[in-house]
Amino acid sequence: GLCEESDLDGNECTAGGGGELANNGGFETGDLTGWTLFCDGPNNGTCEATMAEANTGSWSGRVATAGAPANPLIKQANLAVGVVQPNSEITIRFSMKGSTGPGGVVFAELFSEIIPEGATNEILSGGPLFPTDQWVPYEFTTTTGPDVSNGVTLQLAAVCGAVEGCVVEAFFDDVSIVIPGGGSEPGTCDAGVCVPNAECA
Repeated sequence: GLCEESDLDGNECTAGGGGELANNGGFETGDLTGWTLFCDGPNNGTCEATMAEANTGSWSGRVATAGAPANPLIKQANLAVGVVQPNSEITIRFSMKGSTGPGGVVFAELFSEIIPEGATNEILSGGPLFPTDQWVPYEFTTTTGPDVSNGVTLQLAAVCGAVEGCVVEAFFDDVSIVIPGGGSEPGTCDAGVCVPNAECA
């Protein structure tokens, strides 16, 4: 999906395909391989793979606060650089179970990452999520931002404001991030990225 330096804009190329982007979305490696963690220090929480709960398989990912304020989170970070396209369809799925205390919420966010830095982000549900004592499946189909030069990131965060007694414990399973396309699509080089050719009706 990336063009060689010698390729000029307008050159033919083979575009990267779609399919599943998430790495270890079911946590079945028994650890957090494939995930980026922000769970220590001022985030004041715990992130781990656990067999205490599972929607499918034997494992899930647990993100929990340990005080307030707190913001522990896990990410599938900078996926599909050079493959995912701007303003294109992307579908995120996951299942969640857990509990919250006063002021506790969960946020699922999609970031369209930009080189050399920065991002545009979307709160997938349009607002906070509240885990329950049953596994609940979520599915969001949306579009990437106008610049995805550094890929896309899915962030799952347990958030407590400065509210006494606030606590969040969220279990995640079956995390999936899918872009359309089967791969090996004809494309054209554009600013170093192989952009799939438009299909004529």
